[in-house]
Amino acid sequence: EAARAGGATKPIHCVPHGVDLAVFNDKVQPLNDLKDDRFTFLFCGGYKDGRRDRKGLDIALEAFAEEFKGEEGKKVRFIAKVNTAYASPEQIQAQVQDIDLGPKEDRGEVTLIVSNSPDQAGLARVYKSADVLVAPSKAEGFGMHILEAMACGLPIITTNYGGQLDFVQDDGTNY
Repeated sequence: EAARAGGATKPIHCVPHGVDLAVFNDKVQPLNDLKDDRFTFLFCGGYKDGRRDRKGLDIALEAFAEEFKGEEGKKVRFIAKVNTAYASPEQIQAQVQDIDLGPKEDRGEVTLIVSNSPDQAGLARVYKSADVLVAPSKAEGFGMHILEAMACGLPIITTNYGGQLDFVQDDGTNY
């Protein structure tokens, strides 16, 4: 639509991304050390610009800490799997520490996993270890992590803005 609005007159064909369904599927086994009785929210992606970062980790963490306090906090946890493609582990740790989540004992557990993305099979197992993927993106080029999680059968909470709208519909139907 943007290309046409900008004056493009040649035919335009969209070729979507895809995932390897031999790796990302609902038969994948979860990681034993991440699966327990608590409801697990998962964030997956890069993070380098703090509150200006487009992936929205700060938004997700603040909402989690505000919503799950006291006894409710004992029933849930938040895992943020952040890759180091855009920032060093030290930079990521420092930026996450700048987010005011309140005292640990007053909220649900937050686990930060900072590393290069694991092999594809390992990443699929991380998806299967969660109950929902949280993707509060402020701007998403495509959202490969969202598509991969969906292929593993993981429900998605995401914004109604960005590249993921090519395959995530707000009426609950997906491609």
